[in-house]
Amino acid sequence: MRALLIALTWIVAVIGFGALAFAYDSLARATAQADGDDVAVWLYTPHVGPGDTLRGEIAAYGGIALGIRAARIRLGEAEETVRGRGQHWRSSIRTKSTTSGDDSVEFALTLPADLEPGAAELRVDVDFVRARRSTGGFQNDSRSESLAVPLAVRTAPARIALRLWSLLRAALGFLALAWLYLRFGPGLTRDDRPGSEAEIEGLAYLALCIAVFVGLAGYPLFAQPLMAAVGSAADALVITAMIAWVLGPPITAWRVHKARPRSTTWRIRFGDTTGRTAPDSVARVIGLRGGLDVRPHRRGFTVRVDRRRLARFVFADRARVEGGATVECTDDDLLFAAAVDLAEKAGPLTLVSAMVELPVARGATVDAIRADHGAQVRAAVDRLMASMQEMRASMDGLMARVEAEKRRR
Repeated sequence: MRALLIALTWIVAVIGFGALAFAYDSLARATAQADGDDVAVWLYTPHVGPGDTLRGEIAAYGGIALGIRAARIRLGEAEETVRGRGQHWRSSIRTKSTTSGDDSVEFALTLPADLEPGAAELRVDVDFVRARRSTGGFQNDSRSESLAVPLAVRTAPARIALRLWSLLRAALGFLALAWLYLRFGPGLTRDDRPGSEAEIEGLAYLALCIAVFVGLAGYPLFAQPLMAAVGSAADALVITAMIAWVLGPPITAWRVHKARPRSTTWRIRFGDTTGRTAPDSVARVIGLRGGLDVRPHRRGFTVRVDRRRLARFVFADRARVEGGATVECTDDDLLFAAAVDLAEKAGPLTLVSAMVELPVARGATVDAIRADHGAQVRAAVDRLMASMQEMRASMDGLMARVEAEKRRR
């Protein structure tokens, strides 16, 4: 079941990447500052003032092949003309049913130093040639389109504030992705046993995180705000930003995870003689006994020391403990002490983990539970080593039979 779920998860991720590639043009045009019939304009450094350089990109779409001949950008007295590659195909074009033509050019326009801050309008005129399907082949078609792009010319204080805000947006996007890796990564915050439900859930969300946030949102959520904050659209900056977006969050999440104490998931199973004890009364006993900070939540309580969570108890029933409980704990001795208090208050119980089952009767001590835990862990390790040796012996026997069969032939 686990292998099937993991396979389905990655199939969904691959389909997501395929859908992203198929709809890339539409998604990209949705982030443009101006979008016309066949032309879109992006402003990479929108927070500009008098004398600053406005950097952006102009793209044209249509036909089965397209080439921009020239793009003219104007703002007041400032003007720049960017030459494109024009018609770059000859007498034949190799196409598929989904082939779509597109071309783009980048521009850098220096604004006049005497330009007044306030609302302005950037004029963009684009001349391009495109090839359209026709009977027996294709036909070239020369076109031109003009766009008016609204632009706010900022004062120096406003420009600084907006660039800082863009930098903060990039940082928030980075941290949000790191949190998703940390929260839903396999075994990072919960039960990390192979095949556990937590690991399967983690793998599913991690794949979704990769498909959606890395493949789709990296450029608008991180690279574009970073370019706006720095005031540059250099290729090196964009490449560095995307590498940081892809590699930085999982590395950050892993380092945070490694710095955390590793938690163990336990199941508390009560006996038939369990009394009708409320979890809240157990929480008060544990807090008073150990001098700990015990805070109730909706279905149990959390134990903290110096603002660091040591254990989280979740009971099956809010009113009584008979239904059992699940505990995530970073300090086994704390759990053993809590089990002693629970046994005195509610009756005998059993602590169950991946490797051991620890019965806790009334009058039990932490030292006795700890000794039983150590003995069971050692026994489980011995059984594991013995099974590995048996497996090795069977493999050696199989290889010997194979070699004997080869020599017989």
